[in-house]
Amino acid sequence: MEISIEVTVSDCSEAMLDEGVYQGAVIDNAELGEGGQTHLTLLVDDADIAVLYTAEHFVDKHEMHGAPVYQELHEVQCHSARWGNIAIQNGEQVAWEMEERSNA
Repeated sequence: MEISIEVTVSDCSEAMLDEGVYQGAVIDNAELGEGGQTHLTLLVDDADIAVLYTAEHFVDKHEMHGAPVYQELHEVQCHSARWGNIAIQNGEQVAWEMEERSNA
């Protein structure tokens, strides 16, 4: 299943942008930055992503109008997210997607 990731690379040529593929991944969006850097949004297979995160699930109990209310809460903290040897900039979003998929 594909996930949208955001990366910044320095080796992306105009030819790659025209083809719409970067290192085998589909380019969803490309923005040229400063110093020859290119910001890419790629669609990659989730099996190719290495993400290390901590997920916490807990129940918050409070009172509303005299009645107990239980609210299920989820938190995800991303420690590292990589696609091959490239750091993923939207690692927290990717970690949330991976966590949601693992609980589906």
